[in-house]
Amino acid sequence: MEYKGEGFNELLQQAEHLASHMDRESELPRVERNIHQIMESSQRLYSKVSETAPSDSDIVKASILLGSKGVNVAKLSEKLDSISTSKTFEPLDAVPDTDIETFLKNERENCILAAMESSIKRTSESAEQRHFESVYKSWDDEKHKIMTALAGLERESGELVPERGSFLQGNIGDAGRSGLSAVEMAYSRQVYRYNEAVINGGLPLHLFQLFTEVADQLGDENTKEVWSLVSFMAGGPYVGDARQSQDSVTLRQALRYLQIKFKKYMEATVAGNLTRAARGGAPGTLALVRGFLNVLLEGDGGLEDGNVEGVPVWGAMWYCLRAGDGTAAVAVAERCRPQLGEFADLLAEFVSGDGLQPSSRQQVALKYKRSVSKSSDPYKRAVYCVVGRCSVADNHSDVANRIEDYLWLKLSQCSRDASSDTDRIELPTLAARLSDQYGESHFNASSQPHLYFQTLFLTGQFESAIEFFSRIDSLRVHAVHVAVALHASGLLLVVSDPQRDPTLTQRDRHGQRRLNLPRLVASYTSRFQSTDPREALHYFYLLRDFPTSDGRNLFMSSLSELVLETREFELLLGCVREDGSRKPGCVERFGGGDPSPLVAVCAEDAEQRGLLEDAVKLYELAGLRSKVVHILNQLLSRLVSKRNSSHSERQRLTQYSIAVAKRFQDGGFIDARDKLATFHLLLDLSTFFDLYHEQQVDKALEVRGTQGVPVVSGAGRRPARQFHVVQRRDPSRITRLLDSHDDSVVEAMFEAEGNTPVPRSSCSGWWAATIEPRLRQRCGVIRDPK
Repeated sequence: MEYKGEGFNELLQQAEHLASHMDRESELPRVERNIHQIMESSQRLYSKVSETAPSDSDIVKASILLGSKGVNVAKLSEKLDSISTSKTFEPLDAVPDTDIETFLKNERENCILAAMESSIKRTSESAEQRHFESVYKSWDDEKHKIMTALAGLERESGELVPERGSFLQGNIGDAGRSGLSAVEMAYSRQVYRYNEAVINGGLPLHLFQLFTEVADQLGDENTKEVWSLVSFMAGGPYVGDARQSQDSVTLRQALRYLQIKFKKYMEATVAGNLTRAARGGAPGTLALVRGFLNVLLEGDGGLEDGNVEGVPVWGAMWYCLRAGDGTAAVAVAERCRPQLGEFADLLAEFVSGDGLQPSSRQQVALKYKRSVSKSSDPYKRAVYCVVGRCSVADNHSDVANRIEDYLWLKLSQCSRDASSDTDRIELPTLAARLSDQYGESHFNASSQPHLYFQTLFLTGQFESAIEFFSRIDSLRVHAVHVAVALHASGLLLVVSDPQRDPTLTQRDRHGQRRLNLPRLVASYTSRFQSTDPREALHYFYLLRDFPTSDGRNLFMSSLSELVLETREFELLLGCVREDGSRKPGCVERFGGGDPSPLVAVCAEDAEQRGLLEDAVKLYELAGLRSKVVHILNQLLSRLVSKRNSSHSERQRLTQYSIAVAKRFQDGGFIDARDKLATFHLLLDLSTFFDLYHEQQVDKALEVRGTQGVPVVSGAGRRPARQFHVVQRRDPSRITRLLDSHDDSVVEAMFEAEGNTPVPRSSCSGWWAATIEPRLRQRCGVIRDPK
């Protein structure tokens, strides 16, 4: 015993030494467990990793569950045991070449296996393709929503969105409150007038004129100037839709607009300083220029070649050209021919045509380079550069000290032909310099948005100007309607695939910006389409010329999206009254007297989204009765055996189905009589189950007998594939429905006889095949009729 004690003591000391050594060298925490804890942990680990067979209690629970659902567990086990997969995909054995019978058998099995593998592969590829198409579409929708939100057009954070319901439950919306501001409402009225003129087929109204009336009503000078500019630029003699190839028309319109505006500026300046202007003599441009120079100049220091009527010669010619009166400039040059020499003839040539001939232009450019560029007279240098279109790098800030003067100078110097001069500038080059090189910061666009808009628009950058305005909340409404008006006139460059491009503008292969008009309109209408769907519908009608990949147009797609999002079915599409007549909706005007195709588009989209109750009512509104019955069969087969309750989906759907059955009594189902028969069968089953759940057993059995539920064929029940309830989607649904009916019949007859043996009333095939086995299970005895 001492030995054992000493051995245990020594072992204890070694263990303590080892433990202290571990405490010093290890950073892991110590775990102290007794024997029982270790045993419990090991048992838990073993139960997790070991493969154990299900217990008897689990088997009993599974049997009870399957039995409660009407599954015969014994027969199911027999069927599972009889299944053998040993010969299904086993490799075929090699056979001699002379064994024809075995060879043909193998070839037959190989063909079957190849067909099965090919079908499985096609099914897998099709499922994968559809899955990714759905994913891509959902991502495109999300990108559209994100871009709309980034544009600052999302709904206010405090707005409550009503919970979405079913079309059968009524419409959801607040028609008494408008989300349009006074400016937006004024524009929407003009859009309505324009669409009405287009629909009626009369002379179409001009949107520029309509929107200019809005600007006049608003009384805002900046808005008036915007529409004055847009209307003037769009009024040029453009030919066709290829605006990118008509820079010369844009140049002429821009120059003329700046000249008219500058002349008004001179008149206002002179009218405000009549004493200094000392305007007199014959009325005309020269007298106006003389008065303007009297106000502007305090002396003529540094100016060359004398005066005319008391003002500098070159200053008078510059401002006559600036005001767009070349004839007055030539008159000034003729009066000073001794000082100007041959330049008077060159100026006359410049005014009479569209600029100088190449030889004359080279002559003016050479003289400017040799002597005039060193002149102290800024007006002389500027006139030479305009007439000869030379020295395009010089900004002439002494005389062109306003952005409008600078634009007129540069636009006047833009080349209008395909000359090979190195000292030349073209309109696209000037436009790129203003928008890309200088940009918004150079023009202080945040403080002067109208000035920057004017700069872009006068250089032919309509799309960039609209995009700039659309980023400013207070100016977005004007940007949308400028874009709409330009598109109606064929002057807007739009993207080729508006549904795919998430951005508002993008450059095409020629380097020009194109506008995504549908996205701009959709972003604009998203603010008020829930409160003013009729106004949004008129804006969507402007997009009817944009085709979509599914063969529709953007008006149809936008209409469907609007209807399903706002759920204003009756307002937009109309409805079917109880007597079957149709109540028209707003879309009636856009369908050419037959809105059925538009309503059918909305119904198809609702069906694709799984909104079957909405789809069935829209199909009825579109007159597609076969689709109505088809979808109602699907919905009823799922709900008909359930217990009815107040305000339930089953009650709502059953009431609507009965109303449909009454409206469809006039026929019209030549190609869908089987579907209609299934529809009536489901309604009869619904009546049977209602009576059964209400414990009205006798009436339920009477309905079963008088209505022929279920329809029989020979000795057995009609095969489920003959019912058009599922349409190849769920072949077992009608079977489960009739099984529920059979169980209910057994229960009803068992209760009606007071749990006593039940005499069968007939020996039909359906009774012998279906009811009799179930009654045998419940009652044990079936009495034969005497």
